[in-house]
Amino acid sequence: QGLDIKDGEHCLIASEAQTFAQACIQLLKDTELRKHIAQNGQKYAESHFGNEAVSRVWQEFYATLIRQ
Repeated sequence: QGLDIKDGEHCLIASEAQTFAQACIQLLKDTELRKHIAQNGQKYAESHFGNEAVSRVWQEFYATLIRQ
């Protein structure tokens, strides 16, 4: 919760033990899905939490302080 991620695009979401186990098995069996999730998940993490993303937030914060 709180993240703008999509099930099947950036990760597989499972809120119960059974669905979590099924998702793990699905990833183990499906190489293409596993690659897709890994690539999109990494891109999401880098674009939202990587150095450049964090730097942008701090730059905006400091720009706001300077304007005030």
